[in-house]
Amino acid sequence: MIRKPKLWEETLEVVSSIDAEACKATSSKQDGTLYSSTELGFRFRRALRDRGWNELSTNYQETENESTSQRGSGASNTEKAKPTTPAKHSPAETNTQTDLLKERTALNVQFGTYSPVAQDSFANYLGFFVADEIDVGIRILPMERFESQLSSTTACFERDQMNLTHHGRGLPPVPLVLVGVQA
Repeated sequence: MIRKPKLWEETLEVVSSIDAEACKATSSKQDGTLYSSTELGFRFRRALRDRGWNELSTNYQETENESTSQRGSGASNTEKAKPTTPAKHSPAETNTQTDLLKERTALNVQFGTYSPVAQDSFANYLGFFVADEIDVGIRILPMERFESQLSSTTACFERDQMNLTHHGRGLPPVPLVLVGVQA
C-alpha cells in the first residue's frame, strides 16, 4: 500500500470507525452475548461503500473445451455473458466476486455467515490480478481471539497468515495485505 497511501489511510480509518460494541447481540447458544458477524460485515461494507468502494464481479462461461471458455470481465451480477461457444459445447455460467473495489484494489471483509475457508481464499484475488483488474488485495479479518466471540465462524487473521507462510515465498502471486481486527 506504499503506492496508495490515501487508500491505505482510508482503509484504516474505516477499521477504526466500526463500533463493535454496537454489534453485540444475545445468542441462542449458551455463549450468551456475542458480536453479530453479519452486522459487523454489513457495517464494514457500508462504511467502505460510503467512501466510493464498489462491488467487482466477473462472470465466466466454462466448457469442457478450454479454448471456448470465456471471461466476462467486470460484469455485474445482473449481466450475462453471451454464449460464444459452438453448440456441441454447452457453457456453464459461473461467477467470481470480491466484496469491494477501488483504484484497482480489491477488498474482502471476512465477517458474516459465509466463509471461504473451505476453498483457496486467495483464488479470487489471483483471477482479478491475472486479468489485470487489480494491483493489490486487502483482507479484513477478525483476530483469532475476537473470532471466538463472533456469532458465526469465519476465517481469522492468524490462520490466513499461517496459510500464506506455508505457501512460501512468491505465493500467493498477488500482492496481499491482511488486516486483523480486535474488538
